[in-house]
Amino acid sequence: MDARTRTRELLAASPAHLCACSRVRSLDPAQLYYSRDLHFIKQVFDTLVRFDPVYQSLEPHLAYAWECDESACSWTFYLRKGVHFHHGRELTAGDAAWTHQTVLQPDGGRYVVKHAGLR
Repeated sequence: MDARTRTRELLAASPAHLCACSRVRSLDPAQLYYSRDLHFIKQVFDTLVRFDPVYQSLEPHLAYAWECDESACSWTFYLRKGVHFHHGRELTAGDAAWTHQTVLQPDGGRYVVKHAGLR
């Protein structure tokens, strides 16, 4: 048995329990509205990049590199290989694109879109 299979077996047998002082409204990142829900979402989902508050810069995470065109309207993210969802399927560019499109929908990503000035 390889290490990845053993790790999956151990994780499946060891559920995580998170306590909350109030009801979590959604674990859908596109439906994030309350900052208190962000703590739970960050425990479940990964992002393409992470923000380093010390250096005030973006760091690679699921994407190991990225670039944009001259207008900064079109971005390309290069995804790490070997990243898998909890059920074992490998992350694809289509998954990242679907998430991005969901957040930009009128009924998705209300908090993110409104407070990040994306619309």
